[in-house]
Amino acid sequence: MIFSALNAFFLFSCVASALSANTPVYVNVRVEGDTSTLYDGNVLTKGHVVHPISGDNHHCDGTNNRAHPIPVPVATAALDDAAMTGNFTWNGTWTPSLDDYFMTQIASVPASPTSLQNWFLYLNYHPAQVGGCQLKVNEGDKVLWAFGPSAPIALHLDGPKEVVVKSWNMFHVTDGLNGHPIAGASVEGNRTDGNGDVWLKFSDIGMKSIKAENYGSIRSNALQVNVISELSMSDPEDQTALQ
Repeated sequence: MIFSALNAFFLFSCVASALSANTPVYVNVRVEGDTSTLYDGNVLTKGHVVHPISGDNHHCDGTNNRAHPIPVPVATAALDDAAMTGNFTWNGTWTPSLDDYFMTQIASVPASPTSLQNWFLYLNYHPAQVGGCQLKVNEGDKVLWAFGPSAPIALHLDGPKEVVVKSWNMFHVTDGLNGHPIAGASVEGNRTDGNGDVWLKFSDIGMKSIKAENYGSIRSNALQVNVISELSMSDPEDQTALQ
């Protein structure tokens, strides 16, 4: 009886683990095309059958190519969910031997192998080492699909989220993978110095969305900056005194 109870408990634990492994998670999906950002948003995703525009639908849940023993949320499934949310399409060539897709188009941007311009996948700025139906994603991960030559550097932009109008503030551009500063990157028309720093000021109040770009690199994440008046930062008592 004791062994039967233990076996039943073990079986229940395995089933519960399998059922919970493919629990939906929120991830950020960003799609950087050749000339602009095509999509940037958070999606709820899990492993599932995906739907390229070709109609060549297949399971895409981490069990592909035996990458994981049970279904899990994966990068291409996240793209598929983003496509439905963002009203764009994607396409890929299914390779049976790899049990995965080779990405051939996202939105209106096709891959061009002859010119070495392809779609590359990054997870938290790390270039993917497996296909998108095998690459597991976790809550809060950053999934980046980027178009370019030979898996270029993906830029990361950081800086203050709130600044005073017409004041100078420093922003910082790095290689998202290793944190190394990037010199010469353009942010709002200004170039970063050797430390990856750039000073910016905004002439009017409101929310600003800024990005960093650099030739041969993938443009950065969008940094949302709230530009406020000096009065907005003052203490309420100070505001009363100024009226």
